[in-house]
Amino acid sequence: MMVFETQKSNLKLCKKGLDKLENFVNEMSDLKDQIKSQLTDIFANDDVAAKVTNLVVHKKPLGWGKKSQATYYKEPYALWIKKYIDMHIENGKGDLTFRYSEFCNERTGMSYQTLYNRVDQSTRYLCEQMDPDGRYNKWRQLTTRQRKRGVGIVISYEPGFEPDEAFKIQPQLTASKADMPIWKRQLDEWMESDSMIPFCKEGLALTPDEILQLKAEFAQISSMSVSITSSHVKIIKLA
Repeated sequence: MMVFETQKSNLKLCKKGLDKLENFVNEMSDLKDQIKSQLTDIFANDDVAAKVTNLVVHKKPLGWGKKSQATYYKEPYALWIKKYIDMHIENGKGDLTFRYSEFCNERTGMSYQTLYNRVDQSTRYLCEQMDPDGRYNKWRQLTTRQRKRGVGIVISYEPGFEPDEAFKIQPQLTASKADMPIWKRQLDEWMESDSMIPFCKEGLALTPDEILQLKAEFAQISSMSVSITSSHVKIIKLA
């Protein structure tokens, strides 16, 4: 009987604790709604109000969960990385490297993960909260970030999208396979196959433009020996 009474008493205490927790959650939810309402009144623009609300309530990058930690999602860290990003934009090429040997040592006390968090979150703050003209978001879209073992955090321009080369690379308009001559379709199939038998097509009547186009297609392929004239196309795959 005594054990039953003790269990009953414990259950009552648990219920009281749960009730208090529920009240606390409801109060926090009401507070959050009040903040949103006040900010919406202050900022006439709905988009601005939404961004400021997110910043005040969560203090973390847009879209992050409530339990996510964003220690470096702050203006001072954004200003810290801004000067390096400005250098990268002005240079227009190359990599922006945060070397482990410089940032992660006994003097700084930073781990590899801490450095990554600092670079990532400070960049997010800069792009989401301090980029009215889209300068840094454009830079972010044209770059990739990766952790290189033994090197550091490396931010690189996507190939062909450096500011001084952006959008200069153009696709080619080519004929569909159905419109290609039979020998050209056979060449494409041979190129995609593992066959080491040389490709040889003679008796052609290629125009100067067709010769130039074919030579341009093979110009960057060093693993093949190519001979193209108006009358023949001969290609050998090198081992």
